[in-house]
Amino acid sequence: MAHKKQNHFVHWLLILGLMLTSVLTIQHTSNLKMSILDVPEHAPFDGTVYPIQYVPNWVYLSDQDISYSQCDDLIDYPGYDVDLLNESTDGLVWGSDEYNEIVNAQITNTVVYTGGYDDNHTEGAGSHPAADIKTLDGTPVYAIANGVVHEASYSSSGFGNSIVVAHYDVPSLENENLMVDLYSSYSHLSDILVAEGDVVEKGQMIGKVGATGTASCDHLHFQIDNSSAPWHPYWPFTYTEYSSAGLSFYEAVNTGLGMENLEDYTINPMEYVQTYLDEDSSEDSSEDEEEDLTTTTEELITYTYSSTVTKTTETDEEESDYVEVVDENDSRDFAEIDLDADPYVLLNSNLTVYMYLVDENEDRVKDPQFQGSIDISLSDDSVGTLGMTHVEADDFDNGYYQFIFSPQAVGTTTLTFELEDYELSTDISVIEKVNMVNSFEVEHDGTFVIDTPETITIKAVDVDGNFTPSYNVKGTVDLTLNSGEGYFEPESLSRSDFEYGIATVEFTATSSEDVIIKARNGSINGFSTVMSGVLFDDVDDSYVYYKAIKYLREEEVVGGYDDGTFKPEQTVSRVEALKMIFEALELELSDGSNLTFDDVDTSQWYIDYVATAKTLGIVDGYPDGTFRPADPVNKVELIKMLLNSADVSVDPVVIGDPYDDVDNLDWFAHYANYAKESNLTPVDGDEFEPDHDMTRGEVAETIYRLLAISHNGVAEYSVLLSM
Repeated sequence: MAHKKQNHFVHWLLILGLMLTSVLTIQHTSNLKMSILDVPEHAPFDGTVYPIQYVPNWVYLSDQDISYSQCDDLIDYPGYDVDLLNESTDGLVWGSDEYNEIVNAQITNTVVYTGGYDDNHTEGAGSHPAADIKTLDGTPVYAIANGVVHEASYSSSGFGNSIVVAHYDVPSLENENLMVDLYSSYSHLSDILVAEGDVVEKGQMIGKVGATGTASCDHLHFQIDNSSAPWHPYWPFTYTEYSSAGLSFYEAVNTGLGMENLEDYTINPMEYVQTYLDEDSSEDSSEDEEEDLTTTTEELITYTYSSTVTKTTETDEEESDYVEVVDENDSRDFAEIDLDADPYVLLNSNLTVYMYLVDENEDRVKDPQFQGSIDISLSDDSVGTLGMTHVEADDFDNGYYQFIFSPQAVGTTTLTFELEDYELSTDISVIEKVNMVNSFEVEHDGTFVIDTPETITIKAVDVDGNFTPSYNVKGTVDLTLNSGEGYFEPESLSRSDFEYGIATVEFTATSSEDVIIKARNGSINGFSTVMSGVLFDDVDDSYVYYKAIKYLREEEVVGGYDDGTFKPEQTVSRVEALKMIFEALELELSDGSNLTFDDVDTSQWYIDYVATAKTLGIVDGYPDGTFRPADPVNKVELIKMLLNSADVSVDPVVIGDPYDDVDNLDWFAHYANYAKESNLTPVDGDEFEPDHDMTRGEVAETIYRLLAISHNGVAEYSVLLSM
């Protein structure tokens, strides 16, 4: 019997030992994992930065529901000063510096370390283990010091999306000569930009503020645990402990439940940051805009993204020489593709791209209808891959389609969508980590057109020369020219102008001299490659009618479109042809206010040109009382208009057919014959093609040839003639 009792005793000892081992294993999983695995090394401790760099100016913020990228009034994080947080604003003038300082600090620092939810600005009033920093959704969150990502987890409860960074061999809070291991944690994030095992640098953006988990508003729960804490982020009491005490979660915090655990396992996070704060990193560059800004380049920012759409049809008529008529496209019921996706992705993550179709009112098309498929492609599939290359109308679910871009290598690739005449493209950059900005990359398309705005892209670049979606440096980025002449709109950029490290400006050249652009903010700068001037983006010196278009452009007879194109193959209407002719011949215009044609509106831009043409007998209306101003001008109509406007005498007698398709008895035969004898207009072969609708290039060439003939006093045009 004694032997059996002894066996029973040993048996229970073994069970209790296994239970204790199990509990210890669960509580110390993270510590065991880090001790078993090789721990990556991080850079030695070199000070701290605030986890939040900028917050809204709460005093003047009218809408707290906006995101960080939408806020144009940001201030420096006001710091953590318990005395200031408990100051009263009684007797202070609203809007005064003192009032603003107190209110912004109190709103930003919603709950202090060891504070309670009902007395959130008094340390020791509760058992809250962190400092809660209120700010806007999407606010960048930074690693306070060099470290290694210990954990990056996603959750819809508790801490929500959370990052824990391990800092090895760093000074303790009490003694800078005593080296310890600490764990900083950042919770309730909307986005996580790092992965477990990543080595991070002080000031590196690691996430964005959100309201995930148990959070009543957008804020950062910032906490520092010591190495003896059983888990991270550590919480000082459990559900069982506060429920058995008859308390709710918030009551437990407010009564200080588990206060002794805070003293054992956590430290005051803001006191630690401010004790070892790298003052140079938060120095206000506005005090001296020419100072070295290298130490402020860890200040990062992200913004909302909008894609750039390029279409093959243009409808802007005000700045062109002609009215363009765009045929309705009946093969699709959407006007544009709208994308929702970041322009960058970390190498070890996937990027989800949401694709919407919107109508002309920018409303989403719930049940899109179009023929064929939208083709999706990458310019460089070594940078990343797509799960599909074609999307059909049936693939859209409630107005959107979702797909994944999978990174393969660091670099940039262009994502392009095509359907018939519609095209949209946007760049996706794959980066290894979100690094600090070190310089700028100034991008352009290589050419410019004088007096035509060109889009210039300014990108933040890290020390390795790679794009980084981070720019939050104080001061302004000034844009200047190292060569060339022109102006920028705007002339400088602030940090709020950068979206995901990218900003754009409009540059307008005022001379043909080659251009080099410089972007500079203190010691952070960058230069563009050479931009060369061209006549138009779609007309270079190899174009067959280049000389004619160039001359008429210089004489301000013709112009281009806002996008820098001339569109030489676009057909010309009757009124557009009149304008080009009259401008080239410098004819004085008649008043067209009393002009009577059934289809001519006297308020239109071309009314005086039509009136002048009728007064001079250059053109007549049709028998039905119309003028048909928008009809394309054909070759014989143009020749007649041009010769009559220039008062050129044309022999009405034509012997023999001048061309195979022109009979000498045709009403226009003498115009065709004159054109042939004087080499007035381009003709290919033995046919004149009298009904051919003339293009902008052909009209320019014909007008130029007549001017050259007249200027040189000759009877026939030759390419050897000069103007």
